[in-house]
Amino acid sequence: MRMILDTLRYRLMEKGKDLSVYEINDYDFFFDKQYFSLPEMTCNDNEIFIDCGVFNGITVKDFVEFCKGKYNKIYAFEPIPDQYKNSLQNLQKWGIERVELIEKGVWSSEATFNFAVNGVSSQISDNGTIPIEVVAIDSVIPENENITFIKMDIEGAELEALKGAENTIRRCKPKLAICIYHKPMDVIEIPAFIISLVPEYKFYIRHHSLGKNETVLYAIL
Repeated sequence: MRMILDTLRYRLMEKGKDLSVYEINDYDFFFDKQYFSLPEMTCNDNEIFIDCGVFNGITVKDFVEFCKGKYNKIYAFEPIPDQYKNSLQNLQKWGIERVELIEKGVWSSEATFNFAVNGVSSQISDNGTIPIEVVAIDSVIPENENITFIKMDIEGAELEALKGAENTIRRCKPKLAICIYHKPMDVIEIPAFIISLVPEYKFYIRHHSLGKNETVLYAIL
């Protein structure tokens, strides 16, 4: 597959397509921007975004670009201390405002878990060495705020986190971009749970990588 895409890259360059903005191993010119590229997904001037799994803040930056800076607020959850600090520094460097960066993970309830840190694949594990706190989205978000968009890429905790956002999803019916590749049953259980909350949702699935990772379920009205 990589050889095929390399060949396509060279053909595009021969035909004059400017690929100078891409790194040599970056294939984003074949894959749409993850979480924010679905044609049916639109934004308004009063977006309130919840980013679950901030890592280094890049998806917050992508969201601001997606809505052209027209948003009210961003809630960003990142439980790992080093990644939280890195995100805070990046958001300040990028000049992104109206962000509440929360040093906690998201789950169906309030709890403390052990985390195994492994770069972008850090996750809850009995063998983890870092204790992290998790909370339910419903316990954090004020009931008078109209959440418009929730993104989750949290290494297999997506279903539990959605359960903790049940009231917010029922009340606000936000756009959803939820990763469904971490566990084999996520592709079935996650859409089934979401549709039980808001039967009107329409589902879309997109894969955003050359490998088996980065499959996203989109739910919009």
